[in-house]
Amino acid sequence: MSRHHFYFVLILLLLSAATAGIGCDDLEEQEEETDIGDGDEAEYPFYLVIGGGLSETLSVLRIEEGPSFELFNDVVLTGSAINQTLWHDDSFYAVCSLSHSVIIYNGDLDIRREVSVGVGSNPMNAALSEDDTAWISGMVSGDVRLVDLGAGVDEDDRLLATVEFSDDLLPHDEGTDQTWPRPNGVVLRDQWLWVVLSNLEDNWLAGGPGVLAVVDTDDESVDGAVTLQGRDPIGVLWDEERNLLWVVSAGDYVTGEGFAGNGLLEAVDIEEREVVQTIEVEGAPFELLIADSSLGYLVNGQDGRLLVVDLDEGEQLDSIDLRDDDDTYGLSFISALAVDPEGLLYVAEFNNDKLFVIDPAQNHDVIAEFVVNDGPDTLTFIP
Repeated sequence: MSRHHFYFVLILLLLSAATAGIGCDDLEEQEEETDIGDGDEAEYPFYLVIGGGLSETLSVLRIEEGPSFELFNDVVLTGSAINQTLWHDDSFYAVCSLSHSVIIYNGDLDIRREVSVGVGSNPMNAALSEDDTAWISGMVSGDVRLVDLGAGVDEDDRLLATVEFSDDLLPHDEGTDQTWPRPNGVVLRDQWLWVVLSNLEDNWLAGGPGVLAVVDTDDESVDGAVTLQGRDPIGVLWDEERNLLWVVSAGDYVTGEGFAGNGLLEAVDIEEREVVQTIEVEGAPFELLIADSSLGYLVNGQDGRLLVVDLDEGEQLDSIDLRDDDDTYGLSFISALAVDPEGLLYVAEFNNDKLFVIDPAQNHDVIAEFVVNDGPDTLTFIP
């Protein structure tokens, strides 16, 4: 989700017309050395990069054996409404929704370049390929775009293909005449790009069940769709062990009240193109992290409780309560997750700018807590 908080981005989208001319073109590298390192990612130290959606900065947590931690806040700038960060082929990528761009950094988090996805597209998530291209979902433009993110490419030559999603793919609730696809999470498997369509009305509320669209990247066209049970699907994750796609649906949002708590996980067989398992989730899950063979952890947009599911048993387990006792307005929510090579879990809480370190092997005890950059919205480990 990522990156990347979905509804934080939706609110900001209302401002996008005013900010459409403001990109990341003026970003400059900071003089401060970030000292990220170039060692094996399975050996200490580990480096966790934290994307701040409100501060528009990256912070770095250095993790040493012990474990011990050292936090470097706001070490480098990023774009507006960072939604997803990725480490791929010795580069760090930040998908910035309201800058309508992807920023590419090297391993020391020095900015290499910014690539526009197209003003008004509001990119949400990217699926990267080995040839420096990426399929990127555009929430407002209602499409996925194949963009060349490589160095030395003329800006006019970066957009390689655009695939739009028609209204025919979208099921509508009774009494709802019009919805928009609002593409979100993407996964690339061989020639097939799997794209989550949130299927929202013009008020950004679910107008029907979500859809998992299938794009043939060879033909650059839509090749079918799986109608989901979940409403407002946001995330999708490939599960190598089970050979399945997990689609994460936040459920209904009630204006003035918040999320209804009818979240859903759906397992999709990509060969049969059908849902083969569902797990009801009391909460508003946005993204799934599989930290071991059976446990799944879920970003939760409803409140500051980390959602936990047993994927093998197909049931929700007790949540991990990370809510702030001083949060009298109940605005806390879980916004990002990551796991390090030693199995420690890292959890961001958006409104209080918190980062928690949790040890699953010790009854999910919180072993460290930090105040990080403003509005932490993405967590990604880099070597």
